[in-house]
Amino acid sequence: YPKTSPSLHELQGRFEELHLPEAAARLKLLVRLVRSACAAEEQALMEEREEAARKKAEEEENAEVAGKNKGGKGKPAAKEEADEAPEEEEEIEIKVVDMKRHQRTMLASKRLLKQYSGVLRKQIASLPQPKFVDAPQTLEMDAKAITYDSVANWDIIQMPVIERMVKMLKSPDCVEKRYRLEEKIKAMDDSIMTDERAAMADLASKRAAWVEMANDKAGRDLQSVRDASDAAFEAYVKDIKKAFDLRLQERLDEVNRQSLQLQDEIQSFFAMQEQRIREEVGSFKETEAKDMRKQLSESQAHSSEIFSQPYVLKLAILGKILDIECIQEAAMMTVLGDPNEYVACKEWESDVIRDKYMREVLPTMKVADVIRLQAMGPPKSYLSKDHLDREVSARRKVLWDELSSLPNLELAQYIDREEVPWQDLVDKALSDRRSKRGYGTLNTALLTPHVALSNNNATAEAAHPQRYCSVHGLVEKASGQWGRHYFEVVVDALSQDGSTVSVGFDLVRTSLDDAPIPGLKASPPDDEHPKGNYGASIQSDGFVHFEGRTDYTGATFGRESVVGCGLDVVQEFACFFVNGTRVTIPLPSSAGAGPP
Repeated sequence: YPKTSPSLHELQGRFEELHLPEAAARLKLLVRLVRSACAAEEQALMEEREEAARKKAEEEENAEVAGKNKGGKGKPAAKEEADEAPEEEEEIEIKVVDMKRHQRTMLASKRLLKQYSGVLRKQIASLPQPKFVDAPQTLEMDAKAITYDSVANWDIIQMPVIERMVKMLKSPDCVEKRYRLEEKIKAMDDSIMTDERAAMADLASKRAAWVEMANDKAGRDLQSVRDASDAAFEAYVKDIKKAFDLRLQERLDEVNRQSLQLQDEIQSFFAMQEQRIREEVGSFKETEAKDMRKQLSESQAHSSEIFSQPYVLKLAILGKILDIECIQEAAMMTVLGDPNEYVACKEWESDVIRDKYMREVLPTMKVADVIRLQAMGPPKSYLSKDHLDREVSARRKVLWDELSSLPNLELAQYIDREEVPWQDLVDKALSDRRSKRGYGTLNTALLTPHVALSNNNATAEAAHPQRYCSVHGLVEKASGQWGRHYFEVVVDALSQDGSTVSVGFDLVRTSLDDAPIPGLKASPPDDEHPKGNYGASIQSDGFVHFEGRTDYTGATFGRESVVGCGLDVVQEFACFFVNGTRVTIPLPSSAGAGPP
């Protein structure tokens, strides 16, 4: 290196000062850590405030109930009693009589039942006071009562269901909290992986840039040494050329050695930075996700205890008839998590939940699962046959619309899939695609006042009977991607008063005001085509226009005729077809006849 070049230590110092890749990566990770810590602290503070508010509300309600019980008989309220802790929350005894007339009782929070259920609130308000002062009120829930006639067939009023309802009211947001934590953990993992990939990609690009800089510097140094050696060589005599060559080789070897050493140091430095990023990311994952995974585990255990498989739909029905929204929402979220697990539950036949759950659950299921359930019946599946048929019909319509809109290449790729839900729709789409002709489009930018367009710009009509006019059409390039283009024109109508129509290929034009006929007028000549470039066309009275000439072929056409035009730019020839019959074009003796 020249004496003025910076040392490796100075380069590393500049690297740190300029905040290059590793500093930027550290900054991103530190920002991420600080944001996560702030979010966790804020979440903990919010939960603490909610818990304090809830406890305060309970204490106020207990104090109010205690004041009523103590002040009703005119006893003086002592100061010591006012300073005592509030009494425990008032409980109510629930007496459950199931369909087999088995009776079981349990205690529940009177406040929670009144808070979450309008039905139970009315029933509790109508209960008589107990005979004894400390005895709780008794709320009887009889499975054969009129209130529960609509769900009697599914044995909803039984102690396991009521116990789960009471547990759910104590923590109404347990299922929502579980799924919210799952979503947060998934989003956190995705964010961490994205940051890691971005940091690694940035580090790789910077590494490549440094290697390229080192190679450029080595190249410049080599060129500098060669130039200096050449200048010195010219100044000295020829007999010492060998000594200068030896000196040059030594200098080249030294530069190469230093270049290799610099590259090794760069690779080692970036390898250390890469390892440090991996360690920081791994530490961040472990510390950030540990608490959330613990909360998820607890939430999963709690919700699984309440919403076990046999009781999910029973709780859904109970929540509906008792107007408890949190139970309805939790049951719906549980069913949507894995609908196939609950298809064998008889509760699907209940009018209370059937329509709502069918509308919510069926659209989330896979096509294969819907088709499989359509062929099943009780006891394997209690899903509504009508709802399944409507869902299958809707999905078939969606698939048909998708197949109809696919281009040919994508439709071919769709057919090659291993699993196709409805093969009959695929076969029909393929058959329709093979039997129908696609339309081209006419270039509306070059229209003249004497042409009227219709049929989505695929049909042209002369608007003036005494004027000859031209119109250009556009053919999709992909239709001739191998150098062979072909299109067809249908003559819908042609007057018998001497009117003619020409169809063919033309040059690129910027105006059609002079009504050009393809093949008659050339473009300006150039070195490759001294006579200019011509188009080609066939006329309805049997004439062909080509290279500025007009020849008669005898192939006439008129109303309802189909004229095909082919252009092979690989073998350099044009051809025409009238109603499927190829028309021979007379060519000059100097031109090739082209393929048969």
